[in-house]
Amino acid sequence: MKAKVSNLTSLLLTIVDNRGKTVPISESGFPLIATNCIKHSSIYPTSENVRYVDDKTKKNWFRAHPKPNDIIFVNRGTPGRVCLVPDPVPFCVAQDMMGFRCDPEKIDFQYLFAVLRSDYIQKKIENFHVGLVIPHFKKGDLDNITIPRLASREEELAVGEIYLTLSKKIELNNCLNAQLEAMAKTLYDYWFVQFDFPFDFAQGKPAATGKPYKSSGGKMVYNPELKREIPEGWSVKNLNNCVDTILDHRGKTPKKLAGEWCNDSDGIIAISAKNIKNGKLVNLDSANKVNNELFNKWMPDKLIEGDILMTSEAPAGEFYFILGETKYCMSQRVFAIRANLSVIFPSVLYFELSKGNGLSQILSSLSGSTVFGIRQDVLREIKVLVPEIYLQELFNNILLPQLRKIEVIDQETKCLAEIRDWLLPMLMNGQVTVK
Repeated sequence: MKAKVSNLTSLLLTIVDNRGKTVPISESGFPLIATNCIKHSSIYPTSENVRYVDDKTKKNWFRAHPKPNDIIFVNRGTPGRVCLVPDPVPFCVAQDMMGFRCDPEKIDFQYLFAVLRSDYIQKKIENFHVGLVIPHFKKGDLDNITIPRLASREEELAVGEIYLTLSKKIELNNCLNAQLEAMAKTLYDYWFVQFDFPFDFAQGKPAATGKPYKSSGGKMVYNPELKREIPEGWSVKNLNNCVDTILDHRGKTPKKLAGEWCNDSDGIIAISAKNIKNGKLVNLDSANKVNNELFNKWMPDKLIEGDILMTSEAPAGEFYFILGETKYCMSQRVFAIRANLSVIFPSVLYFELSKGNGLSQILSSLSGSTVFGIRQDVLREIKVLVPEIYLQELFNNILLPQLRKIEVIDQETKCLAEIRDWLLPMLMNGQVTVK
């Protein structure tokens, strides 16, 4: 029996469409979102690089404004991306987007939102893209988008609620991790950039209950290598003197090792520069894999907890701190930096390279004619600020549990996203039903 479908436009009460002319912008006022705010990693539009309209423009310029639970649809640049409108509505919508308002007698907004985000509909929308430079989706083609329907409205409502419940948990996890990451960065800045780490002046050493070092008059000494003052007793070393090793397998390919990429689901992921972004591993589902035999040839020295992955080019200067899973193969454009534990704790070195003095030096040391990168010999000369080992231990004891919690939450989020994205098409085609 042929599956039941409905034409998208037949399910809508109205389409909010303010395209066609340029909205007057003001320095402040009510936020005006753009297509960059519509991401499938977020249920609602984000507030990134927003512009503003004044009260008069908001009242008189727009043909219509979105209402809570409308669906924002991008039709230019990244056609097909959708987000829900929150309640209350904190923004205006103008160029390159439309707002879909569901007819509640015909379809639930949650179900339509879930279906529009499905791979099935996203691929359909992609087939209607026009434009060689900037892809866009013509409003008239909305009539050609058909929405799969289920046996009852109750089933559709259940599917929409399941999708949103999982998405909200994912967003909550992302928000929690963002807070933990911000707390870790703040602690690092406070202790190792502003130098207000806790110090017991009576005992003459760092202490968890001590006073802020620099602001309480702690002695500072000028360091000619960093060209600024640092706390007395701290040192500056080349990275070469802070590491046990730097693993570098750039240039290796399966063919050079008499092997080939593996398609098995249990293959070992080969991490390249494109898989490291903003302190996380990304796009691992599309990464190349190797079997155990090739892995052992490729990686005689295996990665361990505390190793720091760093991209060497395209782009250079992205970092990932390894905790938990360590069985990865290092592919193109990646270094693995292993701290010398007698000199510096891995967590301290990670922050020093990815957030502190090291990062600015790395970025200023890039070279190349078309692709900018950093050579290993240049990397080894990067100056590293090395605090007293007892202070490093205090920092590590606070920070490492936070980093582990971030990793656990990231893994949970990945699992939830996989379940959601696997479950949605099964629910849409009736292979899985909700009781």
